[in-house]
Amino acid sequence: MRIICPSVLLLGCLLLFPATAQEEADRAAAELLEIRQEARVRLRAKVEELTDRAEIAKHLKLDFPVPTATMSAKRIEAEINFSVDLRVEDQFAGALTTQLEQEAIEKFPLAKVGDDVEAIDIRRGIVTGKLLRNHPAYVDVDGRRVSKVDLSKESMAFFDEDANLQIRERHVRRQLQAQRNRKHEITIEMRKKLSKEMYLANNYVRYKGKWITATEMMDIAVKYRRKKLVKKYGKAIQGEVYSEHDYVKQDGVWIRPDEIPIVDIKIPTIDILPDQPPTGGNGPDEVVPPWEQPRPPATPDPPPREDVPPWELPDAPAPPPVEPDEPAQPDDPLGFKPPPNFRRTK
Repeated sequence: MRIICPSVLLLGCLLLFPATAQEEADRAAAELLEIRQEARVRLRAKVEELTDRAEIAKHLKLDFPVPTATMSAKRIEAEINFSVDLRVEDQFAGALTTQLEQEAIEKFPLAKVGDDVEAIDIRRGIVTGKLLRNHPAYVDVDGRRVSKVDLSKESMAFFDEDANLQIRERHVRRQLQAQRNRKHEITIEMRKKLSKEMYLANNYVRYKGKWITATEMMDIAVKYRRKKLVKKYGKAIQGEVYSEHDYVKQDGVWIRPDEIPIVDIKIPTIDILPDQPPTGGNGPDEVVPPWEQPRPPATPDPPPREDVPPWELPDAPAPPPVEPDEPAQPDDPLGFKPPPNFRRTK
């Protein structure tokens, strides 16, 4: 018969107990991991069931299935820049000049014989009537001759071809310069209008001040919907799965029943002086044990905040337009700008 040394037997027992405790801890961790995985799977299925993509697309005013973008944003921007530059230059170079020339003809017509005219004589005043003759040296208005030398500069433009052409050209030049001063503002307005047309035509939507594809907008809305559903059903499904595995919730933590700590509740004693017997009733000297004291009123939970979907938030206000630099004066090709008190001499 072999005799085992007691120290060896003791060492074997000590090694056996830690192994058993480790196995129990591993088993508990594996069980907890399985419960969490089951809760995630069940929650994912619930969220997927309640995520109606067709309803979301209808709320976003999109077709379903949501169409994909037919052109990249980079190419759209390139075409917008090209079209805006072309239209602005065409407006200032051709169409606008023609429009202003026609406007100048209507505003400064060249008087013809038989027209009712008004000749401003700088010596005798205003002469009105029918134009009977337009001589190179004078005009005859109802039999009254007015020398062209005595006509004012503005009035001369209605009777002399050269003066009429000069005042028309001056009108067109001044109006073009005024329009060029608004070129930056016109470009912004035209770009905004053209951008909306091109992006909408290529299945883009406006979101937070930017253009994104309709499919990206759909993904944002679906993600927002799922987040709301997880917030609504997450804790309920988690509690359902834990309860099915006989877990209980204590102090906000799910634990197994055998892990509930045993608390030794000690009832406090009340010292009573020999010459002062305990009092009863509701008198001021009544001694109330702590466990019989009334609980403080519970603080009500704040009302739930109504979340606004991000795609329903208004766009941030656009920054104020940048005023263009003051253009150079027509007679200053180098852009010289005289000081305020500078007087130009001829």
